[in-house]
Amino acid sequence: MKKILIFALLAALLISVCGCVKMKTLVCDGCQKEVQVAESSNMTDEWIIYCEECNEKFFGDDPLFGGK
Repeated sequence: MKKILIFALLAALLISVCGCVKMKTLVCDGCQKEVQVAESSNMTDEWIIYCEECNEKFFGDDPLFGGK
């Protein structure tokens, strides 16, 4: 029983730590929609950034962007 409780507590701790990724907001150059990226990313508004919808519209099936 103690092993199950310890495992559950460790799982909850890992989930809470993984959920603490700070995000920053950039703007899509295609439709002006807000795009969330990790704060640790070196992306800035100076980059050409597209949201998922604009990326699909402009580039089609792109395996580097998720390849739907």
